[in-house]
Amino acid sequence: MVSKIEPDEKWTAERENIIATLEEPNTIAVDASEQRASLAARANVLSPALDAVQTVGATNSLEKMLCHQLAAVHTAGMEFLARTVQSNLPPLEHARLLNAVARMFETYGSGCRTLQKLQTGGKQHVVVQYQQQVNVAPGGQAMVAARVARGSRGGRRRKNAR
Repeated sequence: MVSKIEPDEKWTAERENIIATLEEPNTIAVDASEQRASLAARANVLSPALDAVQTVGATNSLEKMLCHQLAAVHTAGMEFLARTVQSNLPPLEHARLLNAVARMFETYGSGCRTLQKLQTGGKQHVVVQYQQQVNVAPGGQAMVAARVARGSRGGRRRKNAR
């Protein structure tokens, strides 16, 4: 069982801010949040990471970690992309940077799909709609119905057949 926050624990302003963001604060959750925030800050992506967490409505640690990773990959990819704009890069270095950018953005897209699966339980909702095209010649008439119920003709035939 995970223990609740004890009154004799160290209380800093940062820790109080983290505790305020947790639904059920306990020692492990607070320590994990502090560590994630510290790592994101060291990677210089704290603001984008926290913005991503808030935007997607991350509700658990896995979603929050993935949001932080996505922010880091996106930032690194954009930094590499900005470097490719430099006109003094040798062609080989330019190609390498573009290749790295493409891999990072592919990783970003994969992470977004993973996040979507986490949030939806891996379920897909598919809606199939049938479309019907009807061509009517001049002077002609047409009736189009979304649903056709089973008619009563079959019932009359069965009665007559007896």
